[in-house]
Amino acid sequence: MWAMPGPDTPYVLHLESEQDTAACAERLARATGPGDTILLSGVVGAGKSSFIRSFIATRLADEEREEHIPSPSYTLVNIYETRTARIWHADLYRLAGGGEGEEIAELGLADAFGVDLVLVEWPDRLGTFLPPRYLLCHLEPSSEHGRALSITPMGGGWDAAIAVLEGADA
Repeated sequence: MWAMPGPDTPYVLHLESEQDTAACAERLARATGPGDTILLSGVVGAGKSSFIRSFIATRLADEEREEHIPSPSYTLVNIYETRTARIWHADLYRLAGGGEGEEIAELGLADAFGVDLVLVEWPDRLGTFLPPRYLLCHLEPSSEHGRALSITPMGGGWDAAIAVLEGADA
């Protein structure tokens, strides 16, 4: 169920179970593509990694591929090559933050933004490397298994993704 947004207010989706969260990620995976960046924020344990695993698994399943999708907590970035998009999954938790240093530049994320499909956990660590166009998804636990997903589109071109998440045909 959606909470209707007002001016400068994010869309809020209430996900009652882990299955609802996975289904939401699957819908978003099918509504996005090359050039899109999704930033996932939330506390440790909010479901960011699970959301991204469901997202990537959906993209791979659409190509009849099944792979282990590990968290890039230590490698910082995992890249998945598909027929339709190169998918970057970055987990920036271990970075000091601020994006002022060379760490973010060395990862190559700035080159991927606007070209590839990029998923970033802990986007506050991007600092000055924040892309101009992204979908900010903030996950927050709302019950034992439920989540509140706040979605803020930044930059244009997100109407189809928002419509899919709302349950409308894109």
